[in-house]
Amino acid sequence: MGARKYMLTIWSLGENLLFGGLTFGWALLVIILKDEGVYAGLCTASNTSENVSTTTPPIDSSEEYVQTCIAQERQLNLVFTVAVVVRALSGPFIGQLLYRRGVRATRIVMVICLSAGLLMIAFTSVDIPWLLFPGLTFMAVGGEALFSSNIQAAYLFQSGSSFVVSLMSGMFDASASVMLIIKIVYDRGVARLYSFLTMAGAFILLASISSIFFLPKTFFKDGEPVRYRKRSTPDVTVTAVSDGKVYQRRASITSAEFRSNIIPPLQHCVLSPVFLSHVLWFSILQLRWYFYLGAFNTWITLVSKGSEEQIHFFTDVSLYVQLCSVVMALVSGVVLGFERRRCSDKPTSIQRRLRPSLSLQAIACILAIVLSSVILVPSTDILYFVFIVAIALRTLIYGMGAAYIQMIFPVEYFGFLFGVLMCAGGVIGCFQYLLFVWMETNPISPQKVNIFLLVLTVISLIHPVHIWIICRRAAIKAANGERRVDKLENYDFLLRKRK
Repeated sequence: MGARKYMLTIWSLGENLLFGGLTFGWALLVIILKDEGVYAGLCTASNTSENVSTTTPPIDSSEEYVQTCIAQERQLNLVFTVAVVVRALSGPFIGQLLYRRGVRATRIVMVICLSAGLLMIAFTSVDIPWLLFPGLTFMAVGGEALFSSNIQAAYLFQSGSSFVVSLMSGMFDASASVMLIIKIVYDRGVARLYSFLTMAGAFILLASISSIFFLPKTFFKDGEPVRYRKRSTPDVTVTAVSDGKVYQRRASITSAEFRSNIIPPLQHCVLSPVFLSHVLWFSILQLRWYFYLGAFNTWITLVSKGSEEQIHFFTDVSLYVQLCSVVMALVSGVVLGFERRRCSDKPTSIQRRLRPSLSLQAIACILAIVLSSVILVPSTDILYFVFIVAIALRTLIYGMGAAYIQMIFPVEYFGFLFGVLMCAGGVIGCFQYLLFVWMETNPISPQKVNIFLLVLTVISLIHPVHIWIICRRAAIKAANGERRVDKLENYDFLLRKRK
C-alpha cells in the first residue's frame, strides 16, 4: 500500500490542479466573453460609459480604452454569483453522497456535472448566452465534488494528513490558471469552443481512468482504505467501585456500543460551538473573497481608468500570482504540521486538536482586514501587493476550512460537515451580488462597500479568539488538576481522541 497511496495522492493532486477550481479563473473568462460580445445586447446608450471614471482619454493617445456597460457587468456577475452559491449549497448533498455511497458514486456525479459544464460553456455564444448560467454552475458543482472526493486521499497518511489537505487546496486554487492558458491561446486565434471541448474530452478520459482503476469504491480512513480493514469486537476494561474498593474486569461489547462510545453523534458535531464559530469565520472570509473575484474586472477597470492594455496586463498578472498558491499551500501545510507537533504534548485533547489551527486562522483574518484596507486605495501601484494578499487569503480560507474539520471531527463526518460549511458559506455568498449592485450605484459606492467588508472581516476574529479562550481555559483547568468543568466536558467528549 506504500507506493499505491503516493500514486493515488499524486493523481488526485493532478486532477485538482487541472480541473478542480476552474470557476476561480472567472476574471479571465469574462474578458473573453466581453470580447465575443456575450450579453452585449443588454447595453444601451444610457448604461454605457466611455470608462468607469468618466474621464476622457487623451486625443493623441494610442492606448485603447474599453467601454464599460453596467447591464453587461451585472449580468456576468450574476452568472458567477449563481454558480458559486449553487456550488456551496450542493455541499451537504455531495457530503451525504460521499458518506453513504463512497468515492466512486461521488465521482460519477462529478464527471457528469463537470463535463456538462465544460460543454455548455464551449457552446455559449452571442445567440445563446443563457448557457453560461447552467454551464458555470455545473462546472462549479463538479469541481466541488472533485475536491471532496480527492481530499479523502489525505486519510491515507497517519501523519502529515493536514499537509496533504493544504496541498490539495493549493492545487484546487491554482487550477484557475488553466483559464490563463485558454486566454493565451484565444489571443493567438484559437476559439474558446475548441479549448473547452479539448478540456471536456481530457477530463472525461482522466477522471474515468482514476474512478474505475485507481480510487476505491468507498473512502479512505486511518491510513488504509475502509474496504481492506476488518472490524473486530473490542474488549474493554469495566471499572466499578463497591465498599470503597475498586474492581476491574475485561468485558466484550458490541461494535455498535464501542462505536457510540468513541465517535460523538453527528448532531453534536454540527451544533458544537467549535464548529459553528468555524462556519462564521469561513462564511465571512469567503464573502470577502467572492466579492473580490466577482467584481475583479470592474475594480481593475476603475483603478486603470478604463485602459484596455492595463486591464489585460493586470488580469494576467493576477493569474500568474495565483500559480503561487501551490507554494503558499505548501508553506501553510508545513506551518500547520509544525503547530500540530508542537501541541502534541499538551495535557488536554482540546489543546492538542484546537490549538494548532489558531495561528493560521488568525492570519487569515488579518489578511482579509489588510485586503479590505489596501483595496480602498485607487492606485495601480498597490495591485501587486493586493494580488499576493488575495491569493494567500484564498489559500488559507479553503485550506484551513477543510483541515480544521479533518483535525477535529471523525473521518466519517468529514464530507457532511464540509458540505454544511460550504452550504452556509454559499447562503452568505448570495450577498456578493447585492454588494456588486451597491458598488455601481454611484462613484463613491465602491469605497462604502469595501468599508463594510472591512468591518465584517474584523468580526471574523471572533473564531480565533473563541478557540484561544477554550484552549486557555483548558490549560488552566489542567494546571489546577481538574479534568473537566462545565462546558469543557462537552468539548472534551466531542474532541476525544479515537483509539
